[in-house]
Amino acid sequence: MNDFLPARKRVGDSGTLPWAALKKLEISCLKQEQFQADPDSYNGAVRENYTWSQDYSDLEIKVPVPKHIVKGRQVSVDIGSSSIHVSVVEGRGRQVLMEGTLTHKINTETSVWSLEPRKCILINLSKVGEYWWSAILEGEEQIDIDKINKERSMATVDEEEHAVLDRLSFDYHQKLQGKPQSHEMKVHEMLKKGWDAEGSPFRGQKFDPSMFNISPGNMHF
Repeated sequence: MNDFLPARKRVGDSGTLPWAALKKLEISCLKQEQFQADPDSYNGAVRENYTWSQDYSDLEIKVPVPKHIVKGRQVSVDIGSSSIHVSVVEGRGRQVLMEGTLTHKINTETSVWSLEPRKCILINLSKVGEYWWSAILEGEEQIDIDKINKERSMATVDEEEHAVLDRLSFDYHQKLQGKPQSHEMKVHEMLKKGWDAEGSPFRGQKFDPSMFNISPGNMHF
């Protein structure tokens, strides 16, 4: 009997599954592209009651509020290390706008929130670990972190890392120009001191760095 059923209704018909999977992937890609175009959902997403974005070390959540919410005392924001609860005054009670368990732990000491009257509650969560989140709350739809911008902002780089990046950039441009890189320049300075030292066979001659094979792996400072 199955041989007379239309192909689209056959159970296990491999001819229809790839198209459906491809279509789902196409929609997923389109969604994240739209999220990336909006600063409020950059590297994050738009959800039913809030939008969220993230960088390497922080998350920013915007929860829209009713027009009558104009003062902080009308808002309740409870931020735990692994949970969040956001509600506002509604009549004689409260309306929960956002509630749930966070997908990762956050640092409560450096996490803050503020109210933009009649607009939204702005929440900044500090990540405990420096990694990308695929969702804010457990159980919600996850984003594909392979489709976000994973470049690390220079604002999140400390002084020591800045120095390393500056050195790498300097070495790269020096190499392109055929000039000594930073490790070679350090060795040159050391060699120059001994070049004209008393008893040196090179004393009085012009310093020639090409006489030395300087490998970064052999340098210890």
